[in-house]
Amino acid sequence: MTAVTTPVLRSLAAYLAQAGQAGTDLPGMPAADLVRALAAGVRGAGYKVAQCAALYARGYHCGIIPVDSGMVTRLAPFLGIPLASGTAAHEQFREILEAGTAASSARYRELAGRLGYRVHIPEGSDPTWLVHLVLIYFKRLYLNRPGPRLCPRTPACGDFLDCRCTPG
Repeated sequence: MTAVTTPVLRSLAAYLAQAGQAGTDLPGMPAADLVRALAAGVRGAGYKVAQCAALYARGYHCGIIPVDSGMVTRLAPFLGIPLASGTAAHEQFREILEAGTAASSARYRELAGRLGYRVHIPEGSDPTWLVHLVLIYFKRLYLNRPGPRLCPRTPACGDFLDCRCTPG
């Protein structure tokens, strides 16, 4: 455990103990409320840390899509999604991704099966963990170090690879 992590973990432990004594229903709290509560109540935990803490506390299929900095700075602009500045962008993008996943849950489940992904998504759960993994790997493979085939004008250009509008 590093010196940076230790104060956050201590603060998290203190927050959980206080919430338990106060009768706060953390397990039953809606995801957005839980993330906000953790971000506000745990010293050193912004939205990114709070999202992961909530995800790990509830399990991978709890409906939370954790958003890292690269998703905010690279993926959202690639998709043409404007976000607020600062740490609130992580929470804003999380809510957008989760709403989109919930709205297309059946389509993502069908797509996972059609593509041969061997994943188990519990009945009654949105495939948020699957969507998170696909987006993270897409970002790593295509956006972190874009190759020469990736169109630099995305999302303004309709071509993803081998763009017809840029010389090359």
